[in-house]
Amino acid sequence: MRVVIDTNILVSGLFWQGTPGSILELWHKKKFDLLISPEILNEYVRVAEELNRKFPAVQIKPLLNLITLNAHFVEPGKRPIPLCDDPNDEIFLAVAIAGRARYIITGDKALLRVKKYPGGQVTSAKQFISEIT
Repeated sequence: MRVVIDTNILVSGLFWQGTPGSILELWHKKKFDLLISPEILNEYVRVAEELNRKFPAVQIKPLLNLITLNAHFVEPGKRPIPLCDDPNDEIFLAVAIAGRARYIITGDKALLRVKKYPGGQVTSAKQFISEIT
């Protein structure tokens, strides 16, 4: 199963665990394939590094290295994505569509309003866990 994880879920899982942390653990246990693009990876790194300045005890490099080595890089399509209100969310939809991801996992209300895209659905971390466990 292919999945795209929004930055808010990744960072929440890295810094605060909880349900987003469970998502990262499921990926680490190879329960799904993580799809990213260079742009998504750059956003993961940028946001994690910003938070790491506030919470220096959290070790971010091991997870970011795992993602770089083990996630599947997808070249997003060049077509416009008319599904979302927020242009910052377009990359997640473009990668999900191009990579044929079954899910986008997010906590972003604007992205959650999309609900479905060609070939998959946008879901919360809690809903994703309830569907796959």
